[in-house]
Amino acid sequence: MLLLLVSTILFIAPLLYLRYCKEAFSAPKNAAVFILLSVVFLVMAYKYLTQKIKLNVKVSFLLLLFVVYAFVSVLYSVNPPISFRWALEFAFYAGLFTAVVHIASGNKNVYFGLLNVALLSGLLVSIIGIFQYFHLDFVFKVSNFTGRISSTLGNANFLGGYLILLIPVSMALFFVVEKIIHKAIYAINTVLLLAALFFTQTLNAWIGLAMGVLVFGVLFIIYVPKFRKPVIISALALLALVSTLVFSFKPEEALGKLEKIGRFETFAERGRWIMWKSALEMIKEKPLSGFGAGTYRVRFTEYEAKLLKKKEFAGYPHIITKDAHNDYLQIGSELGLTGLLLLLLFIGSVVFGTVRNFSKTDKDKKIIYIGMLCALIAFMIHMCFNFPLKIAPSAVLFFVFLGLLASGCGVRETGFGVNKFRAVIFSLCLALFLVAVPLQIFLFLSNLKLGIAIEAAGKKKTDYALQQAGASLIYSELAGNTVDLRTHFYLGEFNYRLLNYKEAEEEFLKEVALNPYYPDARYNLALIQEVNGHFTEAYRNYALTLDIDRNFEGIKEKMESLRKKTKFPPVGKPKKQQQK
Repeated sequence: MLLLLVSTILFIAPLLYLRYCKEAFSAPKNAAVFILLSVVFLVMAYKYLTQKIKLNVKVSFLLLLFVVYAFVSVLYSVNPPISFRWALEFAFYAGLFTAVVHIASGNKNVYFGLLNVALLSGLLVSIIGIFQYFHLDFVFKVSNFTGRISSTLGNANFLGGYLILLIPVSMALFFVVEKIIHKAIYAINTVLLLAALFFTQTLNAWIGLAMGVLVFGVLFIIYVPKFRKPVIISALALLALVSTLVFSFKPEEALGKLEKIGRFETFAERGRWIMWKSALEMIKEKPLSGFGAGTYRVRFTEYEAKLLKKKEFAGYPHIITKDAHNDYLQIGSELGLTGLLLLLLFIGSVVFGTVRNFSKTDKDKKIIYIGMLCALIAFMIHMCFNFPLKIAPSAVLFFVFLGLLASGCGVRETGFGVNKFRAVIFSLCLALFLVAVPLQIFLFLSNLKLGIAIEAAGKKKTDYALQQAGASLIYSELAGNTVDLRTHFYLGEFNYRLLNYKEAEEEFLKEVALNPYYPDARYNLALIQEVNGHFTEAYRNYALTLDIDRNFEGIKEKMESLRKKTKFPPVGKPKKQQQK
């Protein structure tokens, strides 16, 4: 049952999407993945209660410490519901890791089974993405697609992070199998995965993979010397393939980024620097504990607004983001250096244990381990520039690979029937399961309803849009993600379109209470307040909008127009009270 569940998760995680959701490429995946992961979590807890299970105790203990620390962060979090939700997700990934260790236990057949399921799903995702590049778009349903492919993951960076986990594994299995037909299958699979990665134009994923492949070659030469020639030939073939793709399709966006890398001239680089600097400022403020799991999104806009006032960031764009685009900095800002250290110790113990055990491992498993190790190296480099641990398909693969590596050494049976301690552990796990399933359903429904509302508003069905957004608010309040979805913002917008100005003002007031540094909400609130004749409040919110985002288009004209009707000071000389 566990093997089937894990295989199902591996296969469906990257393929699911529902375009009517507001977060179409993450909400359906996350809901399905975390409901299935909660089942895996409960099954493992029951096994622990009733029978012996196979664990890598030392490694699992470090992961348990990290998860417990994430739950402890709920107690001091600036937003406990969000922190609890993210701690719960870390717990389920820990359950997945434990399940993989238990069912694999160094069994090469289980390795082959799980890795082939992952590669099959990745192949389908790659083919859909390649079709997308050639204007056969089955995802967004547009015929004039240009630029970077994203396939069913909805974002080119997400797709790049997912593919770099699969390519080294596909390469490794090419060397493991002996039959020509099987080698041909893995060779074709590797080429298609590489082609899809190329068309994402995700530069940091390319760099990560390049480093992973380099380590792949070095480890092969050291630990599998009989494959030195095939490895060199394969490396030349890959180099020829990449060169052909570059010269044939000229990936201008990626090459342009490469040419300007480190100059902080592009929107992407400047945006990332603001996100990283904000995370660093958060770490400086709470270096040991952080602000609580998942709370970067809650605090970012406040720190961004402070940074944009500095001379160093003159001309930098105001951005809206939930993530730091660097998993290390994000975890550091949320769980402090303590949480970051625990996670790195867990990953490092898996990697170190695998390498230390190479001399005792047979050739085939050694090659598979090399493939997964190099995939993890590529992925961890990618983590410096994006947030793949928050993307379900990538995170699932990451923890499955860690589980497979950890299952190859230091595994022993533990558990001796029912006792009070195990019963307590099972009861806690059951409670988390009973909370998690409805929580994921509420998260999904809040996304779905708001997505339908936005779609309806685009078709000028505003009454229906308002109704669906209201339903979304009910579910988002139950799930604790109203601040993420910005539901009140949309309710305010829809009420404004229906000329319900009083209701619109109330909704925008609620939005700025939740997201005080969200300039669009401040600006819309000011517009409504001006319509409703609340000129003092309108001017104040125009001024606050300008204070948050100096480059907000049209704001100075609005303030000047309002000033002429009232006795406010000229634009650029707001009262001190108005700057608070």
